[in-house]
Amino acid sequence: MKLYEKREVLREEEAGGHGDKWLVFSGEPELFVGEIIPKVVENSQLIPPPESGEDGEEPPGWLLKYPQREGCGIVAVIAREGEEGRYLTSMYPECEGLSLPVRIESIELFPHELEARLVALPEGLEKEITFFDTRFLYQGKRYEEERLYRAKLALLAYEIEAALSDPIVIDDPLEIEKYHARLYWVEKYGIYEKSDEERALELYRREAEISHEPIVIPTDDMSIWIEDDPYRDEVYFQGRVEKVIDEEIELLGARFRCYHISILFDSDEKLLLPCYVHTEHVAKEVKFAPGEMVRGYGWVHGYVEE
Repeated sequence: MKLYEKREVLREEEAGGHGDKWLVFSGEPELFVGEIIPKVVENSQLIPPPESGEDGEEPPGWLLKYPQREGCGIVAVIAREGEEGRYLTSMYPECEGLSLPVRIESIELFPHELEARLVALPEGLEKEITFFDTRFLYQGKRYEEERLYRAKLALLAYEIEAALSDPIVIDDPLEIEKYHARLYWVEKYGIYEKSDEERALELYRREAEISHEPIVIPTDDMSIWIEDDPYRDEVYFQGRVEKVIDEEIELLGARFRCYHISILFDSDEKLLLPCYVHTEHVAKEVKFAPGEMVRGYGWVHGYVEE
């Protein structure tokens, strides 16, 4: 079954725009976009559309890529209107991603129906991730349920810094009991849900040796992946720098450094993504090293490889 048939159409306030992406490039995004539109459109190349599907339906427009090379760039969405008409409807960055196998779970369609976010389950993980599909215009109606695809995904950082190593301390007596009660319940029954809280607390108090010793949870090695609401393709993240790409990337006068960051969801579940950081506006000349923990806020995007 085609996933497009079960698509969710977002409201304007749920879809949002692309202004925050341009804030990475300039403190005056509207002026910046107005200045770069002619350069991008006039010096871009057409991203080849896929061959028509079985129904012969053509995409409702075209995708242009600037500059005319592989790697990071700007994608312009040109919509088709009638036989001759065409107009620029959207423009956004596209960073070079790392390829990973995913199953697409659902489509969150923007109101104009030319762009979308995808909810996908990477192979080997139990946690879904949401990303903006930079090539949805071409292939959004082709995605099928249960099919394994390869997606090239990346993070564009709005904010990034070294992760703090201050531990989380739980010293409230009731919260300490709840913490131990959850662990005791999981040890006994294998799974814990919020609805089990009262029963778990009662069981712990009845059967276990109660302790009110403060609980100290180290955070220096903790991974975080929290999707924002309602813009689920924007995330708060914390992870470990696995690799630093030495060569900086220049795009529209801005310079970016790429870090490969791993997010550990479980002891054996790891998501590895390239994270692009503006060397002046975002990281302010700070350079992170392999092994260092970083945290930030950024935009998850990419496309499905055919």
